[in-house]
Amino acid sequence: TSSESSNKRKPKVIRSDGAPQEGKYYSEEAEVGLWDPGRDYELYKYTCRELQKLMAKIQDLKSRGGKHVAVEIEDRRIQGCVHFMSLKKLHRLAHNRLKKGRDQTHEKVKKKKLYRKTEKPIIMKKRNKRRKNET
Repeated sequence: TSSESSNKRKPKVIRSDGAPQEGKYYSEEAEVGLWDPGRDYELYKYTCRELQKLMAKIQDLKSRGGKHVAVEIEDRRIQGCVHFMSLKKLHRLAHNRLKKGRDQTHEKVKKKKLYRKTEKPIIMKKRNKRRKNET
């Protein structure tokens, strides 16, 4: 058991000079406003076409067979992975855009309902005043 405890890794401690460290965070939600949806759509179409070409090329290379082809197939697979990562990124951006739009719509509806709630009693009071003045 002593060999097990000595083999366990200890957490790394990062020492600093005492100055506060500035944290940098990545936020796709903030990035949504920077990307043009039209450009994203064009990139999506291009990426899909390229992925189709890669898949066809890999299928062609596999049908030929041979050891020398394995390296080329692996290169094509790596390119395909990059394209899939691009598609995932575009999908997340589209999802965040939809979420942002849905949230904005929800806020507008809430404001409208609140306005109607507060407006109705005021209108009723004005009507009652007019009726009293008329009689």
